Amino acid sequence: MQVTNINKKLMSIETEKAMYDNACKNVLKDKQIMARILKECVAEFADCEIEDIIQHAFTGEMYVGYYPVDSNVMLPEIETSDTEDNVLNEGMIKYDIRFNVTVPHSDKEITLIINVEAQNDHYLHYELVTRAIYYCSRMISSQKESVFINNDYHKIRKVYSIWLCMNPPNKEKNSITQYDIKEKMIQGCVSRPKKSFDLLSVIMVYLGEAYRSDYGGIIGLLSSLLSNKMPQDEKRNVLEEKYGIAMTKELERSVSTMCNLSKGVWEEGIQQGVLDSIVNIMDSLGLTIEQAMNALKISDDKKPEYEELLKKSIK
Repeated sequence: MQVTNINKKLMSIETEKAMYDNACKNVLKDKQIMARILKECVAEFADCEIEDIIQHAFTGEMYVGYYPVDSNVMLPEIETSDTEDNVLNEGMIKYDIRFNVTVPHSDKEITLIINVEAQNDHYLHYELVTRAIYYCSRMISSQKESVFINNDYHKIRKVYSIWLCMNPPNKEKNSITQYDIKEKMIQGCVSRPKKSFDLLSVIMVYLGEAYRSDYGGIIGLLSSLLSNKMPQDEKRNVLEEKYGIAMTKELERSVSTMCNLSKGVWEEGIQQGVLDSIVNIMDSLGLTIEQAMNALKISDDKKPEYEELLKKSIK
């Protein structure tokens, strides 16, 4: 098989995978789903009722694949129509989902900026939590001249970056980890109000198997909702009967799109197709794994995953 033909096949696979990822984001942005993510992952919403979150928390539109993470020119907060990333020599990276929320029935107005990322890839050359902290930092710095001006740093809004990891290793499944800023008194007794430094929080949610009855809460919900093994009708039943989520026409359509793409992307074996292509190139051209992946123009981020899978298949 010639390299050019394999590259075309890989491009087709990546296009379909991108469509699947976008379908997942459209499912997650449903307010019924997002309200449950907020209640379990965002401390400020822990005591709120789901219906109150749905009706009163969302102060604007949820933007899917809209906001660039990196930009030389800081964007106005929500009203912007500029989606271009102006960082030279760097591809445009956008937040999966980004939006503002206000905590309902709070004694004082609390507005937060939320970012939710649906993450399929696990084998990367960096830790996802490090990337999540960078996303939080960008959401804070981009508030300059939009949320606050000049030296009004006290107006900075707290930001959350919530990562939904869909294919973690077995030992990490069914877990939620939080990273934030804490005050640690090393010497003396100087202390500052929590609101002055509690400005970012990263939540890593590691999903598990869709059919595990012992999974509860947001992990059980999302493991079923985002499963590539559970049929659409079964998902509908689980969402309605177990989690009390009404299947609106829009949500039904999004779930259907995701399930249809799931069959094409996963059941036909994206990973196996790529692995077969790597092996074919290695055998026909006498290349190493690294050389074969370079010839197929596999991104650096995905090389460790394919290398690990290929080593397992050889054993």
